[in-house]
Amino acid sequence: MRKPLSVVMLMVVLSVLACNAPRPRSIAPSPTAVPATGEPAVTETPPTEPPTAKVPTATPAAQVPPTTVPTTEPIIMCTPPPCRQGEMYYCPGDCPGGCGTQCATPTAAPLALPTILSFTAGRTTITEGEGVNLTWQAAGGTEVSICWVTRQAILTCVQDPLDPDGGTVTITPNGPGRPGKPGITLTVRNSAGSAEAHVEVSIACAEAPLPELANQQMYGNCPYGTVAGNAAHQAFQGGTMIWLEGNRTIYVLYANGRYESYPDHFQEGDPESDPAIVPPAGLYQPMRGFGLVWRTNQQVRDGLGWALAPEAGFQGRGQSYSGIGMHNSGTFIRSIDGSIYHLSHMGTAWNLFTP
Repeated sequence: MRKPLSVVMLMVVLSVLACNAPRPRSIAPSPTAVPATGEPAVTETPPTEPPTAKVPTATPAAQVPPTTVPTTEPIIMCTPPPCRQGEMYYCPGDCPGGCGTQCATPTAAPLALPTILSFTAGRTTITEGEGVNLTWQAAGGTEVSICWVTRQAILTCVQDPLDPDGGTVTITPNGPGRPGKPGITLTVRNSAGSAEAHVEVSIACAEAPLPELANQQMYGNCPYGTVAGNAAHQAFQGGTMIWLEGNRTIYVLYANGRYESYPDHFQEGDPESDPAIVPPAGLYQPMRGFGLVWRTNQQVRDGLGWALAPEAGFQGRGQSYSGIGMHNSGTFIRSIDGSIYHLSHMGTAWNLFTP
């Protein structure tokens, strides 16, 4: 009887111990438990059977975690510095994520000088007073000018707006050009500088020179204002008067080397003289146009005095020239005896010209 009772008591004790054993928590333990001091680490073995597969439930897109792609080089993100007005971001080398970005002022490549591709004249010889067509092509310019020098040494340029890239314009030159820069000059400019090209245009004189001046280089230019035809001459105590019908002008040449010119206002039917003016014996009162100038200008009357003889008609000629500068301009008049009077436009002086 004692043996069966011992067995029964052992089973009761085991049952009590089983009821008092600690129960597992509901939170899953970490894969590796950190042992307490002095206790050996305990590693739990995962179950050999896979858990029952569960059907995934739909998750909103905003809650889906992003997929991370593994990389061997980390991506570095930097904030560029603030740049001042007129600056821009600049990366001097390999700058991933903006790191190394600097502020810099952008610099443009140096501007090249303009280039003239062509500059031509429609004709290389013209008669003075005629026009000539000029054509040009250029690149890189922002403005253009076409200029030449007149026979009066005046720099003259085309006033109409011109296209710096090219075009055609008609001009009427009347001078040989500037020293060192002959002919007509095309200038194309931009902020870097300018380029020039020249064309030569020979200008033939529209008027032939006086025969006495044909072999002379009168100021190096063409004559103008040529008159030929009826003329009158009268000698005075203090000089000479010459009238040219072609330009209806009366020239007063004083004996002291000065001269004056007056328009001829005498009209047919006007009084030819003043009966109240009586000259001394052997002297004369000038008549018609000469008399009108003589009577109405006291300085002429005082400067010339009385006429030595009546006026005489002849075939006269005269023409003018202009050179470089005012001192090289004048009028040449052939007198009744074939003499050539040179009347300078500067200083109103005259002298006898000897070819």
